[in-house]
Amino acid sequence: ANPHEINEQIGKEGFVFESDFLKVRKFIYLDEVLVGKILIEYSLKTLHEKNRNIILVIGSVILFAFVIAYVITLKLSKIISGPIIALSSLTERVSETDDFSLRGEHRASDEIGALYKAFNNLLAQIQSHRIELQKTHQQLLHFEKLSATGKLAASLAHELRNPVCGIKNVLEILYERGSLSEPHKKHLLMAIMESQRVENLINNLKDFNRPSTEKREHVDLKSVINEVLPMMQNRIERRNIKLNLNYAANTSRVYFVPDQLKQVILNLLSNAEEAIAEDHENGKITITTERIDSNVVLQVKDNGSGISEENVDEIFQPFFSTKTELKELGLGLGLSIVYEIVENHGGKIYAKSKAGEGTVFEVVIPESRGE
Repeated sequence: ANPHEINEQIGKEGFVFESDFLKVRKFIYLDEVLVGKILIEYSLKTLHEKNRNIILVIGSVILFAFVIAYVITLKLSKIISGPIIALSSLTERVSETDDFSLRGEHRASDEIGALYKAFNNLLAQIQSHRIELQKTHQQLLHFEKLSATGKLAASLAHELRNPVCGIKNVLEILYERGSLSEPHKKHLLMAIMESQRVENLINNLKDFNRPSTEKREHVDLKSVINEVLPMMQNRIERRNIKLNLNYAANTSRVYFVPDQLKQVILNLLSNAEEAIAEDHENGKITITTERIDSNVVLQVKDNGSGISEENVDEIFQPFFSTKTELKELGLGLGLSIVYEIVENHGGKIYAKSKAGEGTVFEVVIPESRGE
């Protein structure tokens, strides 16, 4: 090329980007006289390719970071919101079923775990209060029933006591002073015993649900049992029932109204004797006393007919009786009176029984701390 064309290609001094090239122009002067021009061209394809690769890598890294962030966000969302949703579902189930025994399960010891623990504690407290409320309601119904039946019992006792006592007195005089043969005396004695049983029923009616005006005393349980046994001795011996006494050496005193403690023991023994059938050849009643912790325990056990499971919870209700034959029927107040007396003295009474295998009554009374 001629110098003019070269000058045109070089152009002005400086640098310029053209297409995929970087062109640098530099003029050379000698004593301020232009003596030459230099043109350097550098291809930018490699640089552009590197830039594209860098952009691609950066884009991939950013996209990967977004994907990881999204996955982590979903995971955290499940970790945080999952237990909350489960707790919300549990709340709905409790509300729908009215079942406060349900519990939430979250084993982690984080804030969500603390929330679950607090919620479970709340359910437990509500469940406990509900159980106590139900017990209180049942006790209230029981006391209302006792109050109503007590008024009826007192009225009946007043009307029946005088004629029955009169009949009994006449029978006793006739037995002691009358000239009767042995068979007649035997029948008369049976009539006296039955009249005594009726009188006892009347006394139960009179005393039922009546507040005691007697004072409590520190009494020895073993001594009171020994005082009551002669009252039942004739009935037990007449029926050839074996009586076993198991007195624990460490049995302590109880703070009780003496006559009411006698009534408890007498009613339990009478109930045990009546539970043994007349034709039972090996009738047996066992009385056991022991001290457990700060309580004195009296147990009366018989091997009689027993009580069906569905009736065990009802036997302390007034006028409830498991007897079916007319000659065995009573008023069904004996065990109700025992229950009321024991409860009024801060004790508890439990019954364990199975039809055909006998019954065990267990009376738990706080130990006396006095002299």
